[in-house]
Amino acid sequence: MWVILFIVSVPLALGLVPPNRLYGFRIPSTLANAETWRRGNIFAGWVFIAGAFIGGGITHYFPQVAETWGSYCSWASYFCVQVSRFCM
Repeated sequence: MWVILFIVSVPLALGLVPPNRLYGFRIPSTLANAETWRRGNIFAGWVFIAGAFIGGGITHYFPQVAETWGSYCSWASYFCVQVSRFCM
């Protein structure tokens, strides 16, 4: 799961994803302005990449935690995304 998160985050972090309604950090303010879309997706991409490395590290070094807390980690990632909406 963390590898997939990393793979889909790289194009966002590099600013390669044009404004669309299918892939990217889609909130009303990013969809309304191309520059906000670019900045928001670059920020979100780096946050997701960091999350992928943190999640991968936890899974690798603490497999018992990953088994027990896997769903909580998913919710934590979702929470980070929601909080990042207010950082822009």
